[in-house]
Amino acid sequence: MKRRIILSISTFLTLTFLAFPVIANATTYYVATNGSNTSPYDTWAKAAASIQTAVNAASNGDIIIVGSSDGHGAGTYTENVNVNKQLTIKSENG
Repeated sequence: MKRRIILSISTFLTLTFLAFPVIANATTYYVATNGSNTSPYDTWAKAAASIQTAVNAASNGDIIIVGSSDGHGAGTYTENVNVNKQLTIKSENG
C-alpha cells in the first residue's frame, strides 16, 4: 500500500512538470544605428549596431527592440536579416 502511494505521488509530480514547463525569462536585446556593439547588447548603452548581430546573440523566446529616429540611432536599417529562431522583434516606439 505504501509503495502505491509513493508511486502515485511520483507519477503525479512527473505529469505536473510535463504539463507546466518552466518558463525562462526572456532576455531583451537592443539595436541602435549608433550602438556600441558591446555584448551582451542588454542596454541602450551597449546596443548592437545591427539587427543581425542581436539576432545572432539571442535565443528562442528573446526580445529584440530596434531603435527609432525618435529615440536611439537613426532608425534606418538596411540589411538582410536571417532569423532562424522564435524571437520578438519590435520597434522602440511600438
